[in-house]
Amino acid sequence: MQIVRAEWMWYIAEFVIAIDLDGDIAHEYQIQTYLLKADSPEQAYEKAIELQGRLGDSIRNEFGEVVNYNCLARISHGG
Repeated sequence: MQIVRAEWMWYIAEFVIAIDLDGDIAHEYQIQTYLLKADSPEQAYEKAIELQGRLGDSIRNEFGEVVNYNCLARISHGG
């Protein structure tokens, strides 16, 4: 069976994440990359927006400091 390109609907979504300690100005940034499966570019965009809303988080590190992760931007690529 031959695989047709249309059967492979994968998209890459990249997010810029700012990391700060105890609410200070962000001193570290990450680019997190996710592979999204979608039936169309529009659906991939909607999935990326939904994912962006779940990326912010706060945790306490081993020193007792609160580490905040905030999503600053979304960069989506079609594939």
